[in-house]
Amino acid sequence: MAQKHGKKYPDALFQAIGLMASSCQVDVFVVGGTVRDWLSGVQARDLDLAVSASALHFAKDLAEELSATFVLLDAGEETARVVWHDFVVDVALFRDGATDIKDDLVKRDFTINAMALPFAPDMKPAAKMDDVIDPSGGIEDLHNRVIRVLGPESFVSDPLRMLRAFRFFAETGFVIEEITLNLIKDYKGLILSVSPERITYELNCIMESERAFEAVVLLDETGLLQELFPELMQGAGVEQPASHHLDVLEHNLEALRWMEKIIHDPAAFFPHLGSAMRHY
Repeated sequence: MAQKHGKKYPDALFQAIGLMASSCQVDVFVVGGTVRDWLSGVQARDLDLAVSASALHFAKDLAEELSATFVLLDAGEETARVVWHDFVVDVALFRDGATDIKDDLVKRDFTINAMALPFAPDMKPAAKMDDVIDPSGGIEDLHNRVIRVLGPESFVSDPLRMLRAFRFFAETGFVIEEITLNLIKDYKGLILSVSPERITYELNCIMESERAFEAVVLLDETGLLQELFPELMQGAGVEQPASHHLDVLEHNLEALRWMEKIIHDPAAFFPHLGSAMRHY
């Protein structure tokens, strides 16, 4: 896998983070999706940081140092965002009372998001794989393109993670391993406790991907689709006139499959309008 740690981040940003780590006397780690993207060779602009203490103080001082915008995300969880030009830095205290970075990582959602790198102002693209803190086998799952939940408590503590698994499936082309799928079947009812806004965001990401049909079919197989859209499921087993060979639910899914094909290559279906449709 490509290793491009910090490749597109300005020196001024890393220097400011290093300065804040020193002045606040905290340990700082690059974590989560940022590490996953770096190891995958994706040059993401967002930067996810976990700090050992005083996360809000750290984020406020960082925003002031950079003349950036400070956004409070959750005072209780001590999470905040610093927006500087085109870059977004998310800062969070170690999770759920964790006292070290390994304890923080095992409280996350999936193994591919449960990795960290000790922050250093001089982090280079050639950082070694040995530098990665990986208590749950995330590197191996990333290499094998597998989405694996850290445990059932991950879905219990935040049920949205069940839907997020399908978003990662749709966006990355990875597979969701069997135990994770079975846990989603067991805990699917918990999704109703999540706010509609958070659910909508994940669904929009799925529909914007090139694997929306595959993701929705898998949502159906786990029962999560029924929890989210009970009205849609009322079409299961409802026969249509003889000109249709599928029931209403299957027809809806097939329409999604063909819509995705048309969006991917409109000229194959509408030769004279392909360019206009793609632009639209």
